[in-house]
Amino acid sequence: MRLSPHRAFVLLMTLAAPFAATLAEEPARPWTDQADVGIVVTTGNAKNTNLSLTNKLVYKWAKSDLTIDAAALRAESRDRVLTNPNGEVKESEVSKVTAERYSFGGKYRSNLTERFLWYAGAGWFRDRPSGIQNNESGGAGIGYRFMKSDLQNLVGEFGADYTRERQVGGDRRNFGGARAFLGYDRALSKTSKLTSELELLDDLKDTVDWRGKWITAVTASLTQKMALKVSYTVQYRNQPVVVEVKGDTAGVPSAPFELDKTDTIFAASLVLNF
Repeated sequence: MRLSPHRAFVLLMTLAAPFAATLAEEPARPWTDQADVGIVVTTGNAKNTNLSLTNKLVYKWAKSDLTIDAAALRAESRDRVLTNPNGEVKESEVSKVTAERYSFGGKYRSNLTERFLWYAGAGWFRDRPSGIQNNESGGAGIGYRFMKSDLQNLVGEFGADYTRERQVGGDRRNFGGARAFLGYDRALSKTSKLTSELELLDDLKDTVDWRGKWITAVTASLTQKMALKVSYTVQYRNQPVVVEVKGDTAGVPSAPFELDKTDTIFAASLVLNF
């Protein structure tokens, strides 16, 4: 039997219908991965390199999720030094790292009820300009979702953790601490979003030594896979690292110097969604 074009089309649609239904019913991908890339390079009379990379992988189950974060920030400047020892100008360069921070961590959260949850996490970071060679921590606690909707979300966490820290000068500190956290996000439009996270850590051995970190960001989508992100980070340490500065000449004793309590980072980056 010869099929007319109309009958062939109907038969094709009939055969394709189960396959199309299967695609439509296919569950959403359980994981998302977001990478932020920011880079500034200047050459010529001024030579500077500023590089920031972050990656956030989230895997979700029915009642729990796992988040893995990694970040790297490095800023290096190369200054030109001109000398004239014998009537002929000589040129040399002095390189200096002005910012350097690396971090890696993970957190697992599981819902106890629609509002209450528990979490466990661990992390590591290095921040030499702030005097931290290695900082390792791990802890657990409970949380509560104050707001939960498509428009906005607000979650709070409170728990305990343990920290091992080695400072640039070689000093070591091990202590148990308390942790408080607030995370908020709000859709500004169909293609833009505001996020804000505030974390406070307190050293229970020395309660004066408390630390804080506040990150606020706005992300605007360019396409389904790309977006622009502007963020501002404030890091505070109430009891900053104290370093010993050696004397410039023989016979001059070393002297202590306290580093700044506050560091801020303003970043604009391209976001890639996988």
